[in-house]
Amino acid sequence: TRILKATLEQHTACYNAVAREGFATACSNGVELHKRTYYPLRAEFPDLPAQLVCAARVRATESVKSALTWKRKREQAYPKNVAKAQKQGKEPPKFKPVRCPSSEMCSLRYDQRSYWVKWETNTCSLATINGRVELPFTVPEHLKQYTGNQTCSADLCYRKGRFLLHIVVSLPVPSVE
Repeated sequence: TRILKATLEQHTACYNAVAREGFATACSNGVELHKRTYYPLRAEFPDLPAQLVCAARVRATESVKSALTWKRKREQAYPKNVAKAQKQGKEPPKFKPVRCPSSEMCSLRYDQRSYWVKWETNTCSLATINGRVELPFTVPEHLKQYTGNQTCSADLCYRKGRFLLHIVVSLPVPSVE
């Protein structure tokens, strides 16, 4: 668990660095953020696998796109809200700026290259700062119907002192008569 937590901490540091760069420069282009941040982050976190550095960049890019969209919408709507309040004789609302996305412990999205699952033995292999680690897992009773299906991606989360692996599976298309 110590290795998983350290991996998540380094992944989170990468996420926060990319988010700061993207938000400060109003850049939400993943390719451009990759060019600006990949090599400095690889140098700062040499033990974090390259795929996980890229995963942090992808997640940060999504957050930055969302934050910049909200920022633009709020900035456009604020003069209208002030005019509406003045028309109604009310106090104008305070402007609430959108802040840069950041996380204390960002969940880590694994893809086919950075993890695998063996349903027969309920084990998974995850890329970490210490190489790959193979771990056992349990599936809640109500989700056992989905075991055995093809895996797509997985999110490793750390909540309240526990690790959770949210595995995304591909289900066969149901046949409709």
